[in-house]
Amino acid sequence: MQAGVDLESLYSDLGKACKAASYSRVVAICDKILKPFPTDAYALHCKIVSLIRQDRFDDCLEFFRKQQPLNYSPALFETAFNAACYYIGKKDYMRALKYLDESEKLCTKTFEDDTDVTEEQINEEVAPIRAQKGFVLQQQQKADIAFEVYHTILRQRSGDPSLMVVISNNLICINKEQNAFDTRKRIKASSIDDLQHKLFQAQRSSILVNQALFYLNNNQLDACNAKLKAVLNEDPNNVRAVMLSAVSLAKSKQSSAGVRLLENFAKSSAFDEVDKQSRLTVIFLLVHLQLMAASGTSLGATPTAPLRVGKLTAEVADALSEQILAKLLPKEIAVLPLIASLRVALLLGTGTGGADCVDEATVKRTKEIVSETLEVWSKKSSDKIDSDRLLSRCIDFFRFHGFAEDAAHLLEQRLDALKQMSAGSEGVKKQQQQSLLALLIQAYSKFDHAKASQASRHLEFKEKLSEKEVDSLESIFLFNMKSIKKSGRVVTAPTPKSGGKAGDTEGAVAVTPKKHKKKKRPPRLPKNYEPGVPPDPERWLPRRERTGYRGKRRDKRQPLHLHRGPQGVTSSTAPELDMGNTCAPVASTPPSAGSGSAGTGPGPSANNAQRRPQQNKPHKSKKGKRR
Repeated sequence: MQAGVDLESLYSDLGKACKAASYSRVVAICDKILKPFPTDAYALHCKIVSLIRQDRFDDCLEFFRKQQPLNYSPALFETAFNAACYYIGKKDYMRALKYLDESEKLCTKTFEDDTDVTEEQINEEVAPIRAQKGFVLQQQQKADIAFEVYHTILRQRSGDPSLMVVISNNLICINKEQNAFDTRKRIKASSIDDLQHKLFQAQRSSILVNQALFYLNNNQLDACNAKLKAVLNEDPNNVRAVMLSAVSLAKSKQSSAGVRLLENFAKSSAFDEVDKQSRLTVIFLLVHLQLMAASGTSLGATPTAPLRVGKLTAEVADALSEQILAKLLPKEIAVLPLIASLRVALLLGTGTGGADCVDEATVKRTKEIVSETLEVWSKKSSDKIDSDRLLSRCIDFFRFHGFAEDAAHLLEQRLDALKQMSAGSEGVKKQQQQSLLALLIQAYSKFDHAKASQASRHLEFKEKLSEKEVDSLESIFLFNMKSIKKSGRVVTAPTPKSGGKAGDTEGAVAVTPKKHKKKKRPPRLPKNYEPGVPPDPERWLPRRERTGYRGKRRDKRQPLHLHRGPQGVTSSTAPELDMGNTCAPVASTPPSAGSGSAGTGPGPSANNAQRRPQQNKPHKSKKGKRR
């Protein structure tokens, strides 16, 4: 040991700094150790980990280059695990999964031979390997297997707290919107309040953004904004957080504020730095345009995204399609007919009333796109493209938008190609030629009547029509008759044969059908309706719940004792009502129809008067013998 260096105290300070996660202090202590002992393995390891934790990757690479190459043993499970992480970074998941399986076997075998190591300690060592395997399976769209791997680690509680947080975040991504209860439980478990120094900045941002996205989908805007604020405080250039903030503003009916947020971020230098490959640029612009549509602001010339009909200008749509082609699609895919069809649909959707109401400049631009696609694929021979179908779609486009000469040129090409075909039956080929010839005559009639009449000589007339053709002709005829009735055209009435009455004119008489006016039903108003007086706000409440309801009034004409009750007074009918008295007399004569029964009428009756109890007289003893 060299003089002047207390290695034991330095190791003690290094251990305290590692426990406190003070990575800057760890680097400083490691430099002190490595100055006299440049080959100290523990100090080298601590310094590399601290540089990585501080996101100082350039310094870490430079430090690696200065060191001598280390001899890694292929028999160590750490070596296989590092190789798996390397292939995960290259997105070679098949090879990464192979190294992870090998690493798990080596790790289990290494610690099983040691009798002092318990099964829980082995699970703690294997947990990071299994978590990485779950991530690889998740990337391979095997979410069910990854779900089981993650839950095994959580049940065993074998992972480090930071690893458990990462696993909970991955489970949130698997659940998405399906299992909200489990997702809320995972969000609670993935709290990073005490793990600021144990997770990378990218991990912390990803965890918070995923939680914010869950809250946004469940309309918990306050919780969503709190998570996004935490992300932007740590990383103001986080594109996902900025976009979610704009969407959150739009959900809270502040679309204009969301548009301003995106525009300010797009003007900043951070927008170009965050994504070197520009994979998020178009997505960012899509969100921008949707918010502009929701807020009703003018779109200007900002190339953003497709909108609903009537919201998107042709210049914006064209600029957007060019940007998508330049940034996202390679050249061999950008010239596919499918992409051309999408671009044409995007441009034709910019009119106020659909494809029929687009302006002339937009139609010309779509014609250029179709012509470019035709020119590219006319020079190529590919099995992936059906040239006949492509020509048919282009012919339909030219005919629909009034480019008769271009449609005629393509129809001539198709007829020539059909004549040169040797395969196929003659009947089918002849039928195709006749249908193409009919379309060619229609196209010629738009600009050259001589060619149309000359081509019509080769058109064969049918002597018989199929049922399908008859049905189509009848439907066209009925449709035309309905259109005549709706438009109210002039109908010529025939001249009467015999002499008509005075006032009749000779020849045809123009008769215009009268327009039937629909009788408006007069509104039915309630009784005592006054136009200037507002309706009673309690009109829908029940009568008993209204403030003016006093209840049913008592009839003062009734005897008082009917409302007060007997109050312990016996009546003359008590023996009759006594079920235990077997000798009580029973009335044999039924009551007359004119007189009411006792106690049933509202007013006093004769029977009531007779049966009224006599309080002053003593109770009479009943006659008769008891049995």
